[in-house]
Amino acid sequence: MPRRLHTFRIRLTLIIGGLSILTSILLVTLLSNFAKQQVVRDSGHTLEGMANSVSYAITENLRERAREVFLLSKSNLLRENELTSPNVKERLGIIKSTYRFYEWVGVTDINGNVLSAANGLLEGKSVAERPWFKAAKTHPYIGDVHKAVLLAKLLNKPNTGEPLRFIDFAAPINHPNGSLKGVIGVHADWSWIGSIIQGAIGAEAKAKDISILITNADGEILYPFAAIGKETLPAWVKSPNRIKTTYQADNQTYLLSQIPINTLNASNLSWRVIVRQPLAKATESITQLNQLLIIAGILSTLIFMAVIYHFVSRISRPLEKLAEAALEIGSGNETPRFDMLTKTLEVAHLASALQNMSDSLLTKQHELEASYHSLEIKVAERTKELADLYHLAPVGYHTLDSKGLITKINDRELKLLGYERHEVEGVKPFSAFIHPAKLAEFTDKLAVLEAKLAVAPFDTQLVDHHGIVHTVQISANAVFDENDELLEIHSAVMDVSEIKSLEKELRNQEALSQAIVHTTGVGVLLYQENGTCILANEAAAMMVGATREGLLTQNFHQIKSWKETELYTRSLKALEGEPSQFTLSVQTTFGKQVDALASVMSLHHHSDTLLLVVLKDVSELMKANRELTLLARRDALTGIPNRLALNERVREEFLRMKRTGIRYCVLLSDVDFFKKINDTYGHETGDEVLRRIGQLLKQSVRESDFVARYGGEEFVILLPDTATNEAYLFAEKLRLAIAKAEMPGAGKVTMSFGLVTADLSNENEYFALGRADEALYEAKAGGRNKVVIGQST
Repeated sequence: MPRRLHTFRIRLTLIIGGLSILTSILLVTLLSNFAKQQVVRDSGHTLEGMANSVSYAITENLRERAREVFLLSKSNLLRENELTSPNVKERLGIIKSTYRFYEWVGVTDINGNVLSAANGLLEGKSVAERPWFKAAKTHPYIGDVHKAVLLAKLLNKPNTGEPLRFIDFAAPINHPNGSLKGVIGVHADWSWIGSIIQGAIGAEAKAKDISILITNADGEILYPFAAIGKETLPAWVKSPNRIKTTYQADNQTYLLSQIPINTLNASNLSWRVIVRQPLAKATESITQLNQLLIIAGILSTLIFMAVIYHFVSRISRPLEKLAEAALEIGSGNETPRFDMLTKTLEVAHLASALQNMSDSLLTKQHELEASYHSLEIKVAERTKELADLYHLAPVGYHTLDSKGLITKINDRELKLLGYERHEVEGVKPFSAFIHPAKLAEFTDKLAVLEAKLAVAPFDTQLVDHHGIVHTVQISANAVFDENDELLEIHSAVMDVSEIKSLEKELRNQEALSQAIVHTTGVGVLLYQENGTCILANEAAAMMVGATREGLLTQNFHQIKSWKETELYTRSLKALEGEPSQFTLSVQTTFGKQVDALASVMSLHHHSDTLLLVVLKDVSELMKANRELTLLARRDALTGIPNRLALNERVREEFLRMKRTGIRYCVLLSDVDFFKKINDTYGHETGDEVLRRIGQLLKQSVRESDFVARYGGEEFVILLPDTATNEAYLFAEKLRLAIAKAEMPGAGKVTMSFGLVTADLSNENEYFALGRADEALYEAKAGGRNKVVIGQST
C-alpha cells in the first residue's frame, strides 16, 4: 500500500483533490466575507433609513401638535372671550376629541389656575408650579415625557402594566392689546409614540428582529417601556452626531443607527431615535449559505477526485507498459514491442518514436523544423493582431458608483476594453481593468477624489478583454450629496497609446516616417534648435487653422502665441533635456478655441538637437468635464443652482463676512398651499409652477445675488452686502410680483418669506439659514403671503 501512494495516478489524484479542497475553502471564505460585508452594509443603510423615517414622523407629529396649540392660542375665541365661557369649554372639548391621544386640554389664568378644561378635569386646580405653565407664559412650549399621578387617577384608565406618561404642549394666550391673558395646555398620552413608530416602519421590522428605542438628552430610554431601567446604552449614544455602527449588549452584537429628533422649537427635546438589529439576524442567510457551500464543496471534491483517478488510470497504464519495454532495452532486448493498444494519440506517437528512434532522427529533425516554422507564423499573426488592437485609440466616458462599480460606459470605451455592454455595466469594477502594476497608484487617486480634493489628469494602463495593455489618460471628478456622501465618479478615458508610442519611437529613431506623420490624427511639429520648422503634418495645421506650408515658414522663437502661453518656456526646457506633457488652450486663425494635449521633447540627429511638439485635440474631453461639473450643481427641474451649489456659496459668503465684516442677507421662501396645487392640478402642473417661480426669482435678483432651490417648494436667495431694510423692500417687491404673476395651469399663487441678516457672531454658515427657517414658519403661521424678519443672533 505505501508503494501505491507513490504511483502517478495516486499522487496526481491526491494533488488535484487537495488543490480542489483548498480552492473550495478559499472561495467559501472569500465569498462569505464579501457577502457578510455587503449584508452588513445594506442592513446598516436599512437601519439608517428606518431611523430617518421614524425621526421624520415624530418630528412632523410634534410640529403639528405644537402648531395646533399655537394657532388655537391665537384664535379670537380665546383672545376676545372670557376663558370660563361655555363657548371656550365647548371648543376645548372639540379639540380633545379631534386627536385620540389628547388626554387633557385646558386653559389657565395668568396665575396658573385652571379656568376651563375638556370634561371639566382639573378645573379650579392650580398648575402654577408645572414646567409647561411657567415656560408657556413667554413662548410656545413642548415638554419632555413625564408622569402625571393626579391626572392618571382622574382619567381612570385600564391597568395595562405601564404607568400613564404624558407629553405637554402649551402656548401663551394674549389679550388683543398684547398683554398676557392666560395659558392653554394640552397633555398627550405618551402611547402615541408607539403608534407613530409602527406607522413609520410597518411589520418589516418585527420580521427582521429590528427594535426601536427613543432616548432623551441624557441617553435614558423613553420607549419602549419594557426597556426602561433594564438596559443601559453605551456612552457614545449621547453624541450629537448621527451614528451607524455595531456594539455589544445582552451577550450579542447589534447593528445600530441613530439620528436626533429636532423639533426646531425653543424647548428642543433633544430626543434620539435608535434603530438596532442583532448582527446574527442580519447575517443569518450568509451563515446558512456557508453551510451549504461547505457541504457542496466536499461532495464535489470527492466526485472530482474519483473522476480524476479514473482518467489518470487510463493514461498511466500505457505509460507503465512503455516503461516495461524501455527496461527490456536496458536488459539487452533490441527488438522490444512498443505498439500499444491505446486510443491516446500522444502515447501512440511516443511508442512509434521509440520504435523508430535509431533510423528516424533526420525525419524528426525535419518535423521539428516544420513545427518551429508553424510557431513563427502563429507568433507573427498574433503580433500583427496585437499591433492592430494597440493602434485603436478611442476616447471613452464612464461613471462609477460609490463602490467603484461601472454603472455607465460609452461604446468607444467598450470597444477599447473589448467587452459587450452587459458584461461590464453593473458587473465589473473599473479597477478590474487596471494593470496590476498601476493598481496601487489608481487606488490612491480614488482616495483623493473621495476626500473631495481635485485630481489632475493622470496616466495609467488598462488591460482589455484580450489581455492587451493600453496606456490611457484619465480625467475624473467626484459628485457628493448634501451629506457629503460620495454619490458617483465621472471619468473620461483618452487612449494616449499613440502619443506614447510615437514618443518612444522618436527617442529610439533618428527620423520619422513621413507616411506615419501625415496619416495620424495627432499634430506633429519638428523644429531645429534655432527655431526653424522642418516638419509639420496636416493634423497640426488643422488644429491651429493654418496650412502646412505656412507652418514651415514659422520660427517658434518669434511666434507671439507661444510666448503668451507656457509652450515657449517648456520648449526651451525640452531642448535642455527636460521633456514635459501638459494641456494647452490655443486659438485658431478663425478664432476657434481648441484644447490640446501637448508633449514637447528634444531629439538628437547626428550633432543637431531638434525640438518635437506633439499635439492632440482634447476639446471634446475638456468640454465634457466642464458640463459634468455644471450638471452636478444645477437643479434638474428649475434649471437654477441646487442645494449643493447653495452650500458652497453660503460657505463663501460666510467666510467673506468673517474676513471683511460685510454682512449678507438670507431670504428663505416657500410656495403657499403647494400640496393643494399638486392635489388639485396634478404634479406636472406643480412642476411647471416651480419652474416659473425659479425663472421669476432668477430674473428679479442682481448679478451679484444668488438664487437656489432649497428643496421641494422652498427657494433661497443670498443678498451679499445688503442692509436688512433694503432686503425687506426687495422681498416685498418680489412677493407682490409673484402674487400678480399667472402660473401655468394653476392661476395665482403666493409665497411666504423669512428674512435674516447674517451676523459676525453666528457660529457657522448654517445658523442664518436656521433663523430664516424660523422666520418663514412664523410667516406661515401668521397667515402666509408675507415677509417676516427673523433674529440674526
